[in-house]
Amino acid sequence: MGGMFDPRGFAAGWRHVFRTTGRRPAALDRNTASDPQAALICARAGPPVTWITAEMTCRVPLHRAAQHRLAAAGGPLAAALDRARAIWRDDWLRTTVPPTTGPALVPPDGVAFLHDPLTVAALFPGAWLTLRDARLAYAIEGGLFRLRPASDGRVARASVAVDGAAFERFFVDRVGRCLARRSGPPAHAE
Repeated sequence: MGGMFDPRGFAAGWRHVFRTTGRRPAALDRNTASDPQAALICARAGPPVTWITAEMTCRVPLHRAAQHRLAAAGGPLAAALDRARAIWRDDWLRTTVPPTTGPALVPPDGVAFLHDPLTVAALFPGAWLTLRDARLAYAIEGGLFRLRPASDGRVARASVAVDGAAFERFFVDRVGRCLARRSGPPAHAE
């Protein structure tokens, strides 16, 4: 999870922020922005890379109703998942999402983005995510890691489209079933 393939892939609200504030899209990618040099080393290391990029993960919100479905499963794993979501909201969402007078950056009932879940789920086929092979070059520009199409670049796979609602349904169904199985009565010691 990292990089930005095409800034036009960001939702309208984010594109408005980039136009009106001068904020750079690549700065939203916390993973590569935290250590651009490490991102560059990993990108150039040689093994095939699949990029689940910031403009795609910012299109996959978790809505309040879906969060309640997960929390309703009960048990310590559901509680831990909800605590992690709250920490993410307080740490990333409140510090990264700027106030805007333009289109909303987060749906009014959005409680998180499913950045990491989308990335992990990319290992499984799903109609909710479209990947495309692309020749990419990597660099650090203005202190930020960048990947961009380049005719002489390395072949990698990049996320180019996502159906956020379909992925949210997939995620909540899959994780909800797991939580329900794990929230059964505790085992009794003999």
